[in-house]
Amino acid sequence: MKNRNPARSSILSAGPTVVTVTTTLLILSLIIFFILVPVLIRTLIVRETALVNGTDTWGKWTNVTIPILIKFYIFNVTNIEDAEVGGKFKLQEVGPYVWEEKRTKQIVAVDEDADTVTYREIVWYYFRRDLSIGSQEDTINIVNIPFLAAATLIYKVGFTSLADNVITFFANMDERFALRDVNIRELVFDGVELNVAYSTLADIGIVELPDEFHDGTFAFYNRKNGTPTNEFKINRGVKNYKDFGKIIEYDRQKELNFWTNHSLPAKAEQYCNKINGTDGSIFPPFVTKAQILDVFAIEICRSVHFKFEKDLNYKGIPSYQFKLPNGLLQGPEVNEDNRCFCADPGDDLANNCDLSGALRIFTCKKAIPVGLSLPHFLHASERLLQSVEGLSPDEDKHKTTIVLEPNSGAVLNIVKRIQIFTEFQRLPGITAFSNITKAFIPIFWLEERADPSDDYIADIRDRLVTPLEILKVLKPTVLGVLIFTLLSGLVMSYLRNTSEQLLLKLNIDVN
Repeated sequence: MKNRNPARSSILSAGPTVVTVTTTLLILSLIIFFILVPVLIRTLIVRETALVNGTDTWGKWTNVTIPILIKFYIFNVTNIEDAEVGGKFKLQEVGPYVWEEKRTKQIVAVDEDADTVTYREIVWYYFRRDLSIGSQEDTINIVNIPFLAAATLIYKVGFTSLADNVITFFANMDERFALRDVNIRELVFDGVELNVAYSTLADIGIVELPDEFHDGTFAFYNRKNGTPTNEFKINRGVKNYKDFGKIIEYDRQKELNFWTNHSLPAKAEQYCNKINGTDGSIFPPFVTKAQILDVFAIEICRSVHFKFEKDLNYKGIPSYQFKLPNGLLQGPEVNEDNRCFCADPGDDLANNCDLSGALRIFTCKKAIPVGLSLPHFLHASERLLQSVEGLSPDEDKHKTTIVLEPNSGAVLNIVKRIQIFTEFQRLPGITAFSNITKAFIPIFWLEERADPSDDYIADIRDRLVTPLEILKVLKPTVLGVLIFTLLSGLVMSYLRNTSEQLLLKLNIDVN
């Protein structure tokens, strides 16, 4: 029987060819989309997350162009006379006073065999009057840290009667529990001029003062403006991308010595002395939500860690937000890992290991009575909050967060917030301290934040996010078209076979 529809027959006869070609293309597409492209993208990301001189990554790391602001919020004492005779300190937060940072790296050595780079960082601070609440010449009343420091150190190193006489001598020189009308510029960077007696104590070796004291002055960031830091040795990430940016040594030491637990065997691991992770400005690529991000922060004398908080779309870039966990500063009764951070000050001073939300840093500040916490004692024991008036902890205003692009590990935003406080307590046998009320008094808190420019964000979006988004759309589209074509070919092959069988049957019937 003659075929009455040759065109239809021609289309149906193409079915096997369509199936063969489409199957081949589908297999190739699967190999390209699920093997070759991911490997290519991963290779390109790994290549860019390595510190090699002459590369774009090296340039951005050694000469940081991302705008970084540091904001100081200082607690003004509003009831000085009452507080100095045992009343509860009433505080008023004043700020922000804002400085812009300019960070550069001073390269000391590069060891390609060990895959390390050693450097010092230099930070310059430039006051931003336009972002500040007032001028650097504003004045404020704060707790007299120098007097508390000197008194505590003298008490710890001398006989009680001798210490009492020396501290009384200081008090008679008009050294009181609060510093009055202190200039903001001097308090933060330039240094508040101290009584010559402080320098005399240090010069004759009676006490050793921390870096905040220098050349007869006291400042929160004394000698930090334009002064190189101690040396950092970090991994370049060339041989193993997972080690990118991880700190190997600080000040030529593989561990700290602030938190040594002498009750442990000589060679036992000292958990709290560990230097873990990066400095927080760079991270290895391929970050997951289950990952814990370790960060070493020498300014708080320890390593900390961040945990995933939530997904974000940061300026058009899919990203992860991590934050400091609430339990990071919990007392050892709640978090046993923190027991080694609760060092006994000795000399009949209160221990306070039952408190949560605060960390004494006496051991890394030459034994002066200071500690750190989140601003306004966020997530801290109620006793800390109630020891003064004027605090209002707020999760959104006072937490510390890092926002990352997960594939590259690039930092899109970082907001670090920390508070420094002093511990106000009686010194047994010291007359000048006999009437004070025990308290934990915040001195200041700071917010240091890096907000990359729109150009930086656009660069990440164009080089990484946009290609991934195109691939995300292209992959199902191409595979969908190929699968549809394959199914069409299968249907045509089926119809062709059915048609041929029908024609064969009709020919048999006619014959």
